[in-house]
Amino acid sequence: MALLKWTLVAAILFLGQAALAADDIEDDDTLSADQKKQLKQVQEDFAALTKKSDKSDKEKQEALKDSLRNVLVQKSQPSDMSVDKLAGTMAGFVGGGDLSVRDSTLITKKLTKFLEQGNFSLDSTRGLVKDMEGLIQGNLGPDGRNQLYNNILTVVSTADGNARKK
Repeated sequence: MALLKWTLVAAILFLGQAALAADDIEDDDTLSADQKKQLKQVQEDFAALTKKSDKSDKEKQEALKDSLRNVLVQKSQPSDMSVDKLAGTMAGFVGGGDLSVRDSTLITKKLTKFLEQGNFSLDSTRGLVKDMEGLIQGNLGPDGRNQLYNNILTVVSTADGNARKK
């Protein structure tokens, strides 16, 4: 009986988390319909990392890389390598249970909005880091946090560098 109870609690928590993340996307009027669609795809790809399926872990990561790239390159051009590295890091943390699907989706959403603004000044970048602080502090240790921040800032840096080339 206790096993059934804990299974139900776990299922409710997981489904509730996915529903909250969907609300975070749907209720945001600053996102275009296309961005909402792409962020939902990213969310689905993050959620797939936590479930057993016919797809291999590599296939799941490739799907996540593609969906992250689609949402992050709308108004900016971060390097493919930086987006792939971020996707790999986040996939590892989500798959390992260190980062929730909701937090990963919110990090992606905040990064998407930041890149769309195109203001890569030092102050705005500090604001992005401060904005993400609560999401990243969770279960990640200091090394994990540093790795995730490094990957996020590399995406920002390459987007800034490519914007200056234009």
